[in-house]
Amino acid sequence: KLGGTSDWDARFGPTAPLLDAQAVRRVAAAGVEIGSHLHTHTRSDRLSLDQLRAEAQTSRHVLAGLTGREPRAVAPPHGYIDAAGADVLLQAGFDVIVSTEPGLASALG
Repeated sequence: KLGGTSDWDARFGPTAPLLDAQAVRRVAAAGVEIGSHLHTHTRSDRLSLDQLRAEAQTSRHVLAGLTGREPRAVAPPHGYIDAAGADVLLQAGFDVIVSTEPGLASALG
């Protein structure tokens, strides 16, 4: 979705522009930590664990190529992640998983 628009929000009105590769490089160079939102913005609960693993690995590879740093954090699209999905993301190399599930923060892994 680099350089695209927030097409997942089209039903609410005009879509917003997304950062392109050059903008990601620029903000990362300025010290902003760039985290993952997976590769294709697909809800994690609509992916098999193998598909989720591929999404995570591809996203990490693309972001590392753009920023020169492996991303540490991931926020699954639409905020949903279950325990099995969290395990996959941790195994893929993420240290921090952010969701919209209500509750207190907890340590995983």
